[in-house]
Amino acid sequence: MPGLNRSRGVRPTVRSHRPRGGQARGPVPPAAPSPHPQAPLLGVLDVLIGVAYWFALVAVAARLRALLVRPEVCRHWELTTGRLFIAIGVGVAAAA
Repeated sequence: MPGLNRSRGVRPTVRSHRPRGGQARGPVPPAAPSPHPQAPLLGVLDVLIGVAYWFALVAVAARLRALLVRPEVCRHWELTTGRLFIAIGVGVAAAA
């Protein structure tokens, strides 16, 4: 049988990296431009996106802080979280 490994009696699972035409295969053609000049641009873009994200997060947190310092909102928030902790405790006690 062609392609049969005589020592183990199994076919090889890895094929040659060269096709029948003799030219090398690969994910990047040989004449492709180098990606190295784009690396600093991608780094700067990553930093800019991160800074914009943190500015948005700080703006949302500032608005939430202004909302949560109201006495009635603070009282409802504490009642809700207290009930949540009681429910978690009951669930843990029921599971034990």
